[in-house]
Amino acid sequence: MGRREAYELFRHDYEHNDTIESNKRTLKRLCVEAKQLGEQLAESRNKISTFTILYLSINNYTVSHKKGTLVMCCKVAEFDIQFSQGSAAT
Repeated sequence: MGRREAYELFRHDYEHNDTIESNKRTLKRLCVEAKQLGEQLAESRNKISTFTILYLSINNYTVSHKKGTLVMCCKVAEFDIQFSQGSAAT
């Protein structure tokens, strides 16, 4: 009997194997759920950012994006939006 076969036999006969397998299934399910929630969060953040920029542009504000934060600058007379998306976007 090889190492792999011996390990499989041990796993099969181990009294807590059912608990381990149940915990693995639960962990996988929770990881999938966390990934979905993270994707929803990112989508919501993008929508908030888009609507913030739209709102500020309608009200003639200059908008800049620095270190993951929208920075509203002084109100200008002309329609002027400055927005750069970088890796720091949230």
